[in-house]
Amino acid sequence: MGVAAEPLPLPRVLAPEAHGPEHVAVDAEGRILTGTADGAVRRLTLSPDHELVRSEVLAHTGGRPLGLVPCPDGGLLVCDARRGLLRVGPDDGSVRVVADEVAGSPLRFCSNVATAADGTVYFTVSSRRHGLEDWLGDILENTATGQLLRLRPGGRPEVVLDGLRFANGVALAADESYVAVVESGAYRISRLWLTGRRAGTRDLLLRDLPGFPDNLTRGPDGVIWVAIAAPREPALDLLHRAPGPLRRVAVPVATRLRPRPRRTVRALAIAPDGRVVRHLVRRRTPYRMATSVCALGDLLVMGSLIERGIAICALPPPREATGAAQSLCHIPGRISVRRQGAPPSGSWGSVRSQGAGAPSWRSHMGVSATPREGAPPSGSWGSVPGVARPAGDMTQALIPSRSSSRGSDAAGAGWSASTAAPRTPPR
Repeated sequence: MGVAAEPLPLPRVLAPEAHGPEHVAVDAEGRILTGTADGAVRRLTLSPDHELVRSEVLAHTGGRPLGLVPCPDGGLLVCDARRGLLRVGPDDGSVRVVADEVAGSPLRFCSNVATAADGTVYFTVSSRRHGLEDWLGDILENTATGQLLRLRPGGRPEVVLDGLRFANGVALAADESYVAVVESGAYRISRLWLTGRRAGTRDLLLRDLPGFPDNLTRGPDGVIWVAIAAPREPALDLLHRAPGPLRRVAVPVATRLRPRPRRTVRALAIAPDGRVVRHLVRRRTPYRMATSVCALGDLLVMGSLIERGIAICALPPPREATGAAQSLCHIPGRISVRRQGAPPSGSWGSVRSQGAGAPSWRSHMGVSATPREGAPPSGSWGSVPGVARPAGDMTQALIPSRSSSRGSDAAGAGWSASTAAPRTPPR
């Protein structure tokens, strides 16, 4: 069984006065919540035919609101990159600081937040070295100073995961058995188990993603949505393999030469059992750098760090992908991948998932290949993505080439994947 890359309809922009709606969430009444570059926390109401009927400012944080989540009483918890973890009152728009330090150190770059049923709050600090204004510098330098924090009712913030590579989106599983946290600088989503025999241990929910994962949102159906803000860059992968001092020297130059954001929207959906069940892509879109996506009925709602307004489009109904040319396998197993018309799969060998409890992106999505000796060199197939070798124990990953972005709206078209008997990841 596979999951195909599905083309999204062209997004439509609403509320252009909302500049930089980096995160989007939905409250119990189906209204869209977001924080913007001017420090405002906004609420947008849509009509049944998906027209904007009301745009209101609930509060001003005095900083830069990023991730937010509604509370049962109608209030909001907001991660403000400059002020820390805040609470917005349900009626009067009051703003109160919940946490602005951990273990005596200020929260320099508070990013995203999720809440458990018992009131426990999980939130991320993207970097302890760089602030929001230099987020790109942290990605380039790859400082691994991000953190996942936990705040129990009546307690103080505590670090539960450290050394994360640009900690970003955070979401709890529907049954609260684990908390997922994005490491944008490592192209992966880590998982901290909270219950069962694995409680307190960490593994990988997804790895070797085809771009920079950003925010996470969980819908009422338990599905976790992942926004892929930008595709991977081969030059950046090379920089990440350089020694730390060299990366720090190269950061100012690389920052000035940063590429323009791609006009591509990409999102993944993760089922409650950890399987990737949807892979949605829209190329040549006017909406750039979608940093957050969430489902609202039959709509997909998008936010962006840099755009004016949110974007919406119809959410395509799920479809069976078995046998599709662009099929992307999502069950850990033995996978063989080749491009139609390319050398036979035997010249590239096969890929096996690593770790029974930590399915990888290549085992989930079938988009990495390990070349055997004598195989064609990376990138020798023209516009077909080349194979890069990330540093350390990262598996080989396919890096989208610039020319490939001119292809079909369905990313991965022309690729086929097959898998042996699937096996369910143990819990």
